[in-house]
Amino acid sequence: DPADATTWMRLALARAMQGRLDDALADMTHARDLEPLTLSFATNVGLILYLKRDYARASEELERVLQLDPGFDSARALLGRVLLAQGDADAAIREFSAQPMPVPGGDGDLGRAYAMAGRIEQAHAEIERLNRRASDGFGVAYDLAAIHAALGESDLACAALRRAVDDHSQLVGFLASDPAMDPLRERDCLDEVQKQLSQRE
Repeated sequence: DPADATTWMRLALARAMQGRLDDALADMTHARDLEPLTLSFATNVGLILYLKRDYARASEELERVLQLDPGFDSARALLGRVLLAQGDADAAIREFSAQPMPVPGGDGDLGRAYAMAGRIEQAHAEIERLNRRASDGFGVAYDLAAIHAALGESDLACAALRRAVDDHSQLVGFLASDPAMDPLRERDCLDEVQKQLSQRE
């Protein structure tokens, strides 16, 4: 159904995972325009803009969502990631801390923000918390990789990232374009994990 916004959103997310970010943005914008009152579509426009490194427009989109619903935590989490990408770790920490609990795929957000703010002890406390969640069967390897990468612990980040496909970490599909993984772009582990993902498709 070409009038079904959810279909356009799913197509956009699939294209984003393929690295086709211009197509993804066009499709996600179309989904938002079909249902302008559904905040998840506007939030996902913000996600695609974030992946495209268009942080100013991403921030505008997400702040509009939060003006409509200050409790829409998916938009708040993405706004925190945008702030981190722009180098404002303290503001990102405030956004992440305003959520009653991390959003799906956002388990590593606060730890990464602590790392980028130089609050190393708190970042390591978040790593310990995530390791406990991993032992309970939660898929947090990608989140761990993001925190280790922010701490400059590339070997530990790569080791965690290699586990992210098998533990079904939520954001691993966005590996190719996620700014959180930029510290690892020169490492072979990104290509290895991309190959693993391709073999699973």
